[in-house]
Amino acid sequence: MFGQLRSAQPSYNVQLAVDAELQIIVDSEAVATPTDTGQLAPGAARVAEVLEVRPTAGSTEELAITLLADAGYSSAKDALACERLGLAPVFPVTRTVNPHGDFFDRTAFRWDPDKDRLICPAGKDLKPNPTPDRGAVVYTAKKTDCRVCPLKPRCTKAAARHVTRLLDEAALERVSARLKAAPDLMDKRAQSVEPAFATLKRWMPTTCPRGRPVPAPRQGQGDHRDQAFDLGLQPQTPHHHPRQCQAPRSPRLRASGRPVR
Repeated sequence: MFGQLRSAQPSYNVQLAVDAELQIIVDSEAVATPTDTGQLAPGAARVAEVLEVRPTAGSTEELAITLLADAGYSSAKDALACERLGLAPVFPVTRTVNPHGDFFDRTAFRWDPDKDRLICPAGKDLKPNPTPDRGAVVYTAKKTDCRVCPLKPRCTKAAARHVTRLLDEAALERVSARLKAAPDLMDKRAQSVEPAFATLKRWMPTTCPRGRPVPAPRQGQGDHRDQAFDLGLQPQTPHHHPRQCQAPRSPRLRASGRPVR
């Protein structure tokens, strides 16, 4: 896995699935990717297999098990995959910020599934581009509608407003609806999986991590402490250089069995 400075680091991203009621680890996996993006669906598949969850027949109303995750797992594709496995994913949905100014975001535009149109805050239609691009469809308003719209200063500086909608956007909307109905689920997630990670880190050596240690950063290259800790490695301290990490020696014994002082 590559670190912040594109230097190879012998580290892994550990994925855990914990039963919130029984407080036991249901599944664990170590991956070589530095982020959690794209890890929800593979983990959900393993959990569904362990718990023998039956896939749904297209209905998302009666999902057997709720799957809690943090915002790092936000993905429309993974959310839909979880629902097809019979799991109801719940996580804070992350959205991209409009780089062109403080305008209406995509949530202000209502989608009409029957006509495949987006309805803007002024009530006008945005028609889709017939060719999806990278799993998303771009909806565009008419220039004539935007030209005379009183809300245009709050919407766009361009001649017409463009809004991108993911092909699996409906899955993210269902995820947001579940979290809105039970916002305390995120606290339950933290109380379930974070103690498991804390226990694993407590079992690790106090002076160096397992495997080859991460070299101490040279002057001017920044500090790797936060990144190493987030990846499950024990961060190095200035008083414990990686080359000084040694296993504790066993005490020498006399013939009588008493230790040599």
